[in-house]
Amino acid sequence: MPKTQIQLDGKTWLQYSISIWSDIRKSTTENGLGHPAIFPTMLPERLISIFSHEEDLVLDPFAGSGST
Repeated sequence: MPKTQIQLDGKTWLQYSISIWSDIRKSTTENGLGHPAIFPTMLPERLISIFSHEEDLVLDPFAGSGST
């Protein structure tokens, strides 16, 4: 399988290359579940959008349990 490059424009690269993503918060549906360590669904959404292409196969090691 050929290795392809991820295409990000300069603004997006700067936004995502910082060490802390403070804009990722719990969604309103996650807030009321009562679990002390609720996984923010925006995190895998962002990582998948950055590091994969349309029609790529993405492995979910947790098989959809919880947030994916």
